[in-house]
Amino acid sequence: MPEELAKVIDTAIGTRHRSLRGRRRGRRKKKRKKKRKRKKKKKKRKRKKKRKMPPETVTCGGREV
Repeated sequence: MPEELAKVIDTAIGTRHRSLRGRRRGRRKKKRKKKRKRKKKKKKRKRKKKRKMPPETVTCGGREV
């Protein structure tokens, strides 16, 4: 196939449907807006209170019992 003929065919394909170039046919699908994801708040962990050991000698108002 000569180069001239190939060139002619290429240009014919490009110019044949010029009215339809760059135009999309058919029903276009509506683009949906992406919802923004909310950042989840981190829960604070409660620290367990350390329990003190009871003293060996029990006091009542400063007096040893």
